[in-house]
Amino acid sequence: MFMSAKIRSPLLPRIAWFAVAAALALAGALAAGAGAGPAAYAAPAAQQQPQQPTAIAVTRTPDGLSATITWTPVPNARQQWLFAVAILDPDEPNPNGLGYRPDTVIYPNRTDYLPGDAATHTFTGLNPGRAYAYGITTRTTNAAGETAWSDWLLHSPTRPLTCYNGIAVPDPANNPGLLSDCRTLLSLRDSLQGANASPRLDWSPTHAVADWEGITVQGTPPRVARLFMNNRNLSGILPPALSQLDALQTLSLTDNALAGTIPPELGRLANLIFLNLEKNDLEGAIPPELGNLSRLQNLILSNNHLGGDGMGIPPELGRLANLESLQLDDNELHGDIPPELG
Repeated sequence: MFMSAKIRSPLLPRIAWFAVAAALALAGALAAGAGAGPAAYAAPAAQQQPQQPTAIAVTRTPDGLSATITWTPVPNARQQWLFAVAILDPDEPNPNGLGYRPDTVIYPNRTDYLPGDAATHTFTGLNPGRAYAYGITTRTTNAAGETAWSDWLLHSPTRPLTCYNGIAVPDPANNPGLLSDCRTLLSLRDSLQGANASPRLDWSPTHAVADWEGITVQGTPPRVARLFMNNRNLSGILPPALSQLDALQTLSLTDNALAGTIPPELGRLANLIFLNLEKNDLEGAIPPELGNLSRLQNLILSNNHLGGDGMGIPPELGRLANLESLQLDDNELHGDIPPELG
């Protein structure tokens, strides 16, 4: 084993499909009731010329409790019908594997048919924690008489920026490990990069985790196996959440400006083989928990400010049976090299 140490003293289309399915199912159910929705209408073929609004817009209040829908007026409109479909939290897995799904059709008793001249409507009593899709259908009159209902005009939320959107993680329902890695990386991104990283880390659900800067995805099932961000001007801290990347084999963040302490939680990275935090501004104790990294072969912590206040090399590092290289030089460590490292 090589060792060096200086010891110093001193989805929009799919939403629309589900929204249409939910709306049509609701329409059928309501039609079977006592006139609570658009009744079945058997119009002659000559009358099948409904007119559909050409634009729909939605403005939701800041508190999320209500939403106002506006649309283009339809000439000769006699009746209009609106619906709102609640969308689940996109980070909640669901049977169809999408990032969202129609959950509950919000159909208040104040929103069945609207008069033909209406061009705006407000839904109230919405759930502030949910996104909604909205739709409108109209029935008009023409020379042949009253038409059938038009196709639904839909307004759906944009695909949410979460790890469950099918972009960041392919088939997220069947890749829970990579989904967890994605969420972990997003949660620690800003605290790791700090204020001075330029350009900012490109970790975003708008593209695949495998394409994120410094990230390597490997294995079957796929997991984040490598985080390599050397000389990247990172000026944040080492977040304890790094320990949640439990398939990580390489963690290399050398030659940055990371401050604070080494979190003892890193000792939970059971698959870690290579750990390099050289040339940063780390201080405090070397966590004895690093001695739990049974697969670790390289531990490089040199050129920091580790130690001080009488702190030395933890003897627990002697449990690293696979260690080939230990570099702790240019720190502020006290005392002798523990015999356990002999």
